[in-house]
Amino acid sequence: MSNLKRILLLSISAVTATMSFVAVSANTHIRYEFGIAVLILSLASMIIALIVAIGGTLRKVRLIARVGGAVIVAFLGLIPIEKAAEFMNYPALGSRGMGEVGYFVVVPITSVIVYFVLKQAPGLRES
Repeated sequence: MSNLKRILLLSISAVTATMSFVAVSANTHIRYEFGIAVLILSLASMIIALIVAIGGTLRKVRLIARVGGAVIVAFLGLIPIEKAAEFMNYPALGSRGMGEVGYFVVVPITSVIVYFVLKQAPGLRES
């Protein structure tokens, strides 16, 4: 890949990541879980673009895609878990308790489970 193509790929990735994060952070009506998921998506896309630009391997790109996807799904998974906990009147996972329990218990467990599921996906499988 030529240097011009690499610079163009990095520039497009950086601009897209910055625009998506600014758009989410400017809107105060968006849930914080969604904002964090967009931030992780932006960072993962920039890391993938950097790996491709410096001539990295497809294995590294797949690894970043799996890790980024797992963390994004884990943060977005906090929303239905919180709604279900409020419906069942379970305060530890409700809107007030989700800050502590969600970040330290639910997100890591969900991330690990989703990572291993994504590891078996046809496009992200290790060779």
